[in-house]
Amino acid sequence: MKYFTIITLLWISFHVSGQQISKSDLLGCWTESREENAPGSNVFIYRPCDYRVFPPSRYRFKMILSSGSKCSWLVLASNDGHYMQDGTWTFNEGTNELKLYNMEGKEVSRFIIEKVEDKILKMKH
Repeated sequence: MKYFTIITLLWISFHVSGQQISKSDLLGCWTESREENAPGSNVFIYRPCDYRVFPPSRYRFKMILSSGSKCSWLVLASNDGHYMQDGTWTFNEGTNELKLYNMEGKEVSRFIIEKVEDKILKMKH
């Protein structure tokens, strides 16, 4: 009985402490919601693009993750003429690492997903 209790507690602590995230959880359009970021934190908050009207900003990162590993993201152009760039994406379910690649296959962004729930995505850059 003692071993059963220990194993049960370990199983519960493992499943409560870490969220299992799948690639399908990430599908959709995500916009940076910097107003919700905790000061000094390295975890950034993203919301679905249609979550609300975000306050005006010179630049607010946005990405669209589609099935078939296709994606696009908002590029910060030096002349303020920002544009969407097409590419591909991968997600490693073991490490929760999301990577964006340009059409030539070069990695352009890397994120570690901390949490994803309905209407919120938390990740490290």
